[in-house]
Amino acid sequence: MYLMNFTQLDIADVMFRLSRYTQNLNRKHWMTIVRLMKHLRGTIDYGILYSGFLVVLEGYNNANCISDLNEIKSTSDYIFILGSGVVSWKSSKQSLIARSTI
Repeated sequence: MYLMNFTQLDIADVMFRLSRYTQNLNRKHWMTIVRLMKHLRGTIDYGILYSGFLVVLEGYNNANCISDLNEIKSTSDYIFILGSGVVSWKSSKQSLIARSTI
């Protein structure tokens, strides 16, 4: 979770899905973890740059419908960007089952 929150947001989806199975990992999950570690090793020099010019706070949110037939709840997301770097974000399951996106 530290890697996802403080270094690379691009691994958020993988971490979100893996965290559901921490009590009962199978071989497929372990292979995903190995691929994730190889990705992190290959991107060790990447980082987020905060510039000092025209700092603007932007916020975006999203609520999607169920895209996986095995799921029963939708996902809600938000992200806040300051300048050119992410300062806060969250992705979580909705507490209620949404029947519509209206």
